[in-house]
Amino acid sequence: MNVCVICDSPLNGRECIIENIPVYQGCVDTPIEDDIIQDMHWKECDVCSTIQIINLPREEDVYLKGHAAGIGKVWEDHNEQFIRFIEKNKPVRISEVGGGSGDLARMSSIEWRMYEPHPPNEISTYRDIDFIRDFYSHDNARESIVFSHVLEHLRFPKQMISDIYSSDTRKIFLAWPQLDKWVEDGIPGAINYEHFFYCTYETLIEFFSTNGFKLQDKEDFENHSHFLCFTKSEKTSELFSQNKSNFIKVENFFRKIREIKIEKPSYFMPASIYSQYYILQNPELCLGVLDNSSDKHGKRLYGTNAIVQPPTNIDLKNNNVVVSGPHKKEILDGLKRLQEHS
Repeated sequence: MNVCVICDSPLNGRECIIENIPVYQGCVDTPIEDDIIQDMHWKECDVCSTIQIINLPREEDVYLKGHAAGIGKVWEDHNEQFIRFIEKNKPVRISEVGGGSGDLARMSSIEWRMYEPHPPNEISTYRDIDFIRDFYSHDNARESIVFSHVLEHLRFPKQMISDIYSSDTRKIFLAWPQLDKWVEDGIPGAINYEHFFYCTYETLIEFFSTNGFKLQDKEDFENHSHFLCFTKSEKTSELFSQNKSNFIKVENFFRKIREIKIEKPSYFMPASIYSQYYILQNPELCLGVLDNSSDKHGKRLYGTNAIVQPPTNIDLKNNNVVVSGPHKKEILDGLKRLQEHS
């Protein structure tokens, strides 16, 4: 993919290569010999300064199985605040793209249609959600559409927003990770084979404006997400603010991860990309991986030999646990409670 996903310009800028990265970031029950590891090739757009991976693996390899459980208080608080934000802006009927576990739909009284090709089994037991086990279709567009941590995963976001503009949809509600903060802090989940492009918040707003959607309302959720409401308007001219420091930010992001040193044998938590990078750099110091999701227990973290177990299985007082990611505080608080009661 040698064309910018934000502005459709050829990618003629600077390049950097990150070697030996697993294409999947979840947990599996297959042998490590089946894992796909490849170099990650990033390239810069000279027009809008977006940085993106140009050698993307197949989607079926990147999304081998579901892995983002979305459990815990941070996600509960996120969804509650996002629903309040949505309802404040008075949508009439909603289509949600990639509804995942259906948590947002269950929390709202708004008429809600959910498109999710790979739903959990319990989805059929939820309240009167118009649930469609498929990818989103513009043929039956509703007045409002919701993307909750989905748009950054789409291979062709510009085409998606262009198609929405041509439909009857009037509002777009977006929950978007605070990538500027995550990249600056070196959080592994910020950019990867799933979040395969990095644009600043400013460029994101310009992207919507050039595609006919004006920012109407915004809230921030902690240091985690931006909640954005866009309304259909006239398309603006395609002029993007250039930020040549973006490329340096991406290089520094991977440098920060490589420079983190693990001093002694440790468990890693959670069982996701937040631990994956560190284990790959220090495989001889990995005692195992911990996670609260029972779906992951007994499985192997892809790209590593580490088997996942619940934190209750180990002696927390006498073992070192390395915790990473945007939910670090919540995980540490949970470990402290377990330690106090052990």
